[in-house]
Amino acid sequence: GAAGANLQLSAVAYAFAAFVFVKMATDTPLLAVVEPKRVEGDETPLDAMVSSRRKFLTRSGWLIAGVLAVGSVFQAVRSRVGPRVPIAGADRPYTGPPDDGDFPHIPGQAPEISSNDDFYNIDINIVKPSVDHETWRLKIGGLVDEPYELTFEQLQNDFEVVEIVHTLTCISNRVGGDLIDTAVWRGVRLRDVLERAGLRNGIVDLVFTGAEGYTDSIPVDKGLQDDTLVVFGMNGESLPREHGFPARIIVPGIYGMKNVKWLTAIEAVDTDYKGYWMVRGWSDTARIKTSSRFDLPTDSSRVQSGARLAGVAWAGDRGIRRVEVSTDGGKTWSEALLKRELSPITWRLWAAELERASGEVTILVRAIDGAGGRQEGEPTDPHPAGASGYHEIRVLVV
Repeated sequence: GAAGANLQLSAVAYAFAAFVFVKMATDTPLLAVVEPKRVEGDETPLDAMVSSRRKFLTRSGWLIAGVLAVGSVFQAVRSRVGPRVPIAGADRPYTGPPDDGDFPHIPGQAPEISSNDDFYNIDINIVKPSVDHETWRLKIGGLVDEPYELTFEQLQNDFEVVEIVHTLTCISNRVGGDLIDTAVWRGVRLRDVLERAGLRNGIVDLVFTGAEGYTDSIPVDKGLQDDTLVVFGMNGESLPREHGFPARIIVPGIYGMKNVKWLTAIEAVDTDYKGYWMVRGWSDTARIKTSSRFDLPTDSSRVQSGARLAGVAWAGDRGIRRVEVSTDGGKTWSEALLKRELSPITWRLWAAELERASGEVTILVRAIDGAGGRQEGEPTDPHPAGASGYHEIRVLVV
C-alpha cells in the first residue's frame, strides 16, 4: 500500500478550485460571499462581519464533510462491485498444510488467511481505476531483446500458474496496527514473463506502472526470484478491483507500496529508479521489519489472571522462529506458543497465558525471525522505512 497520505484533502482542494473558478467566471468578488448582507440590532459592522464569516466557515465545513462522506460511500460501493471473471486454476483450489491440532482456536485472533472483503486497502487513488480485462494489455519492454504484450488470457495460459500464501503489509502501518493481511495469491512467475522477452546485460531495476500512472521498482535480482509473481487471483477469485484487477505485482519481503496494482507495464532499466513514494522520501529498499502484535486482550481492558494472550507476528520473507511476551514491562520474557506456519512468507499466529499477575500489568510482545534477527525495540515512526518498537498494552487483572 502506499504510505499513509490523507488523499481526501485532494477532493477538498479540487472543490475549492472549482469554487474560485465559478466566482471568477461570474465576476463575483471572491470575498463577497463571506461579507455580511446587513447589520442587525445593536451589533457593530465588525460583529456582523465576524458572524457572517463564522457562518460561512461552518456551512463550508458541513458541505465538505458531506462531499467526502458521499464520495467515501460511492468509492466503497464502486470498489466492491468489481468484475468476477473466471481465472486459470480455479479447478485446483488451494490446499494448505494440515491444521495444527495443538494450537487453540481463539475468538478475536486474526485468521491465518484474510477474506478479500476484510483485506486492508491503501493506495494513492480517491477513485480506484476500473480496467476492462478484455482490452487490457501488459507491456514488457525496456532493456529486453523482444518487447511484447500480453492479454489477460495469455497471462494465464502462456505460463505455469502458481499459488503462494503471502502476508502483505503497508509501510505506514504503525506498531500494533491493522494495515496487514494474508491471502492466497494466484499468478505466474515474473521471471517467466521476463525470460520470454530476453533480458539484456546491465539491468538494475524493474519498473512497474499502474493504470493510473503510479510507478515503483524493485531490483532485478528480486524480480527473478521464484515467489515474485504477476498476480491475477486472490483467495480463489479474480482480483477485486480495489486490489488491482486485472493484474498486480506481489513481491514477498517488501512493503506493499512496491506491489504495484492495476499493472500495465514492466520495464527493465539500467538505473536505480525512484518510484512515487521514493521521490517523497520513503525507503527504496522497503524491507519488511520483523514485527508482532496483540490481537487480544485490548489495551486498557479488564482481564482475569490466566487470561489468553494472542496475536500475530511477521517478518516478510524471513519467517518467524519464536515469539516472546513479557508481563512485567520488559524485564523478563517467556516463549509463546506458535501455530505451524502456512509458508515462510506469511505471518504466524501465537498464543500465551497471563499468569501470576494482579493489578495493573504492562504486557509486551516481540518476535525473532527465521534468520535469527530480533525485533527492534526502539520505537520509530513509519517514515521512512517502516515502524519499529514493541507493541505494548496495559490491562487491569482482577
